[in-house]
Amino acid sequence: MAVILHALPNKIIPVEGAPCVLRDYVIANEDMKPLILTLRGEFEEIYGPTIAAAKDPFPVIIAIRVKATTNHYLSLSTESSSVILIAPIAQQAMHLQNWHHTHADVLRQMLNQSSYTNPRILLPPVNNNRITHIATVLQQKPRTAWIQGIVELDCVPLKLTYIACSLCYYPSKLVSNLPVPCQHCRSNADLVPRALIAISLTDATGSLCAAAIDIEAERLIQYSTAELYYLQQEQNVDLTQYLARTLHGKLLMCYIKPSPSKFKPIRRAAYEIITSYAIDELFNAENINMNNLNING
Repeated sequence: MAVILHALPNKIIPVEGAPCVLRDYVIANEDMKPLILTLRGEFEEIYGPTIAAAKDPFPVIIAIRVKATTNHYLSLSTESSSVILIAPIAQQAMHLQNWHHTHADVLRQMLNQSSYTNPRILLPPVNNNRITHIATVLQQKPRTAWIQGIVELDCVPLKLTYIACSLCYYPSKLVSNLPVPCQHCRSNADLVPRALIAISLTDATGSLCAAAIDIEAERLIQYSTAELYYLQQEQNVDLTQYLARTLHGKLLMCYIKPSPSKFKPIRRAAYEIITSYAIDELFNAENINMNNLNING
């Protein structure tokens, strides 16, 4: 159950050769973590007008059996078995509306800052009991997991940017200043550079190679995508030594997911980093108990 804060423009995408309408809604509840709920197909066709016509400009929505996705950030999406209720008459809904009224200014600020796309708001750091050993990740292959490991740079690509569709971020082999048809979403879209870095993460049980893309890569590299593209494409600057100083040996807590093969810019990177935290950001390094961090055997 959540309050609908904002409706983004609807989109039409091809699904099995037929057009499918979808709309993203920004929702929030007492957790104060705005996120996207996507109504797809008939859910948008049926409930979109109901949301628009609701007496309360911020109606309450109940979404049951929705799917959590991590394509670019944490979000929710309807699927065929989902159930949607708009503006239910219930005491919990009234309580949520009162909560929204009390926190409207803060929520409006978070909406203006696009907090719903910020993994660091949606996925804050977790306690050690939520950390999964890397060997367990490799064996059980969970859909998502928090891991912790020391960074090694043995799988860093020569290039730290790639060209992608501006709508779905699918990698493109083309280079053009004009919109081009995307092989994935079938839209005519501009091509944009995206930051990219692959790192090896090692704990006491094993290691894996994971890619950080876009904002997460910028955070790790400490350069913007525009700066990286200029340095490597225009100036042909080798950042290997800089990356070694900045990242090698760093202790990171990461939320990861398996990399979809169709979106995998680096073949060796079997996982994608959704968000990460340097341990020295969270704790005083002198007080870290290395045994609790799953690094030393």
